[in-house]
Amino acid sequence: MKQTLRPIALSGLTVLLATAGLLAAGPTATFDDFKALQAYSSVSTNCVHVRQQLESTLMALGNDRKALAGLQAKLLPLLSAPETTHDARDLILRAIERMGFCNNLPAVATLLTDARLSHMARVALEGMKDSRVDDAFLAALPKAHGDAKVGLVISLGLRRCEKAVKPLLSLKDSSNAALAAAVLTALGRIGTSECAKALLTPVASPLEFQRQSALAACMNLLRGPEAVRVATAVFEDTKAPAPLRAAAIRVLMRNDKGKTSVWFDRAMADSALRVRETAIRVAATELNESEALIAALPKAAPEDQVRLLGALAELRERRAGAAAAALLKSPDVTVQQAAARALADVGGPDQVAPLAELLAKDDLREAAMVGLSNMRAEGAGQKIAELTAAAAPQQRSRLVAVIAARAGKQALPELAKYINDPNETVRRDTWRALRDVARPADAETCLGLLAQAQETDRSAAEQALVSALRLMTPEERGRALVAAWNRSETAVRPSLARVMAYFADAPCATPLIAALDDKTPAVQEAAVRALSGWPDATPMEALCAKAFSLPTESLRSQAMRGAVRMIAMSPGLDAKARLLDLFRKSPDASGRAAVASALGERLGLEAFGVLESLFDDAQAGASARTAYIALYEKVKNATPGELDPKTWKANASHGAHIVRLAFDGNKKTRWTTGGEQKPGQWFALDLGRVAAVAAIELDYEGSGSDGPKGYKVFTSMDGVAWTGPVAEGEAPPKRAVIKLQGTPVG
Repeated sequence: MKQTLRPIALSGLTVLLATAGLLAAGPTATFDDFKALQAYSSVSTNCVHVRQQLESTLMALGNDRKALAGLQAKLLPLLSAPETTHDARDLILRAIERMGFCNNLPAVATLLTDARLSHMARVALEGMKDSRVDDAFLAALPKAHGDAKVGLVISLGLRRCEKAVKPLLSLKDSSNAALAAAVLTALGRIGTSECAKALLTPVASPLEFQRQSALAACMNLLRGPEAVRVATAVFEDTKAPAPLRAAAIRVLMRNDKGKTSVWFDRAMADSALRVRETAIRVAATELNESEALIAALPKAAPEDQVRLLGALAELRERRAGAAAAALLKSPDVTVQQAAARALADVGGPDQVAPLAELLAKDDLREAAMVGLSNMRAEGAGQKIAELTAAAAPQQRSRLVAVIAARAGKQALPELAKYINDPNETVRRDTWRALRDVARPADAETCLGLLAQAQETDRSAAEQALVSALRLMTPEERGRALVAAWNRSETAVRPSLARVMAYFADAPCATPLIAALDDKTPAVQEAAVRALSGWPDATPMEALCAKAFSLPTESLRSQAMRGAVRMIAMSPGLDAKARLLDLFRKSPDASGRAAVASALGERLGLEAFGVLESLFDDAQAGASARTAYIALYEKVKNATPGELDPKTWKANASHGAHIVRLAFDGNKKTRWTTGGEQKPGQWFALDLGRVAAVAAIELDYEGSGSDGPKGYKVFTSMDGVAWTGPVAEGEAPPKRAVIKLQGTPVG
């Protein structure tokens, strides 16, 4: 069949599929190679086209019954033709199954007793809604043997063929265990009174499980008085296993109209846990017998009380609130916990108080929290609020946590009532609760509450504000904080400064820089501490200008360290000149030590020369010598060795996608430019930290003529401003060791 392209619509989407004989050329295509079909072999590649053509035809014909019947009329005679192979018959039977009807049942039925084709013949007919199929199966049953006979029994059961009951009963006691088991299963699936009667009688122990399973299935199919009769006999049989008696109680509760509650009570008094579980499940999920479930609660065994409470909670049966609350005083802790959790769904305002009492008990607190936090009955929230207001301090703290856990629209206003509670523990737990529930929409509220917080609670209030602001965009958050700063009283500004420092949003830098000159010491100190840790260099100039005029040594040192850090990290800045200027201006040894440390980090070994140039300075000379010695001791005591390449990053002018191969530790891999190396090509290596590098080794022994002709080495602290070359030269064959004399690089 030639290759075709045809559009196929799939769920409204048209796609173009390239096929190789898998689809027919058009909707009217028919299968016509019947001679090839008769010789079909599933293991021969030469026959694949036969199966594909038949499948393509069936797909093309779709649900056109008339066209399918025409094809079927040509296929069915081949089943009895002696020259038709077994594989061909199997393929034809699959086609009949796919069509869903058979206009010549005898042609297929003759194969029902064939040991090799019986299974496929049954499958072909089994799903057809045609009573003649039952007759065909019944006619073949006495003639079939072995697996073919077992298969027919299974098919008759699946088709729920009531005409098959009598012949099946004659096979019930067969010595063939597989056949006897299939008969029992089929009787259970057919599910008539006659089947039930037969299944009520025990059988040999190897098949007893199949009988019980079949009897359970049969009972579920029976209806009315007959279902009640059979199920009663099973339930009252004390020797029957619990699963079977549980199936019987399900049938009785469903079918014995007017006596559902009676059977439920009998089941709840039964010694078998499986029976009681089933009764509770049926009453709750199938029959909605809430009253029976509620009535059973007080007298049920503890394990059943737990299940009853769970069932009532699933039903959200609020009439069960009082009964569930009564179990809060059960001697069984598990029952108390179940009752507390169930009250979330069945309880109301009347149950809030007894449930809240459990918050004081360690083993019941969690369950009580669940019940109170999730109780959505009308008036429950108001009742919790009233109870909180009237409670003793310890209980009030617990109820504050409940209000937070409920986290409704009223959570913040309700919690706000307790931020200035006389009891310190209540205040602490209130702020903790506010921190847990605050969201961006609550930012303005939390900013207002910050102003109301007592001095000892400011840190907790700041955490609540941070929680509210966390998910806002930097721009929105910055505007909100600046607006709050501008309208806030002086006492609140240190807290706002700490929050501003936490986020370090760009708009916040301006008011904090202005606050460096604030007359209030607490505000000035908060501003210095906030700006000295700022993540970028925005406040650098302000800190440099203020570093020597702040009122205390601690603040001067803080500002100095912040300024030095920002100078050291600012690309393109003449860090050497700025640091020297700060070193000279620094009024104390602490400030000069901070500057000297930054010189070492930024300039590496070059810092020794810078410090030496200051030895004769009248004001800074002594500090320069001290800093020189400290830096020398630091470098001298550093442990030499190779740097760890795990943290390295690299880039290159050519072959950037394979730069890691240059330092992956595998001599079989390498970085290459992809061609002959030329001047201007570069390889940049970021060590991940500042380090004094003594030497770089280039190994290109295995690269043939692909090594460098020469090199120049430049260093940088930030990847932007580069110093050098600190080394250059021609590259020798195979390997180059470039000595740098401890040049600091990053």
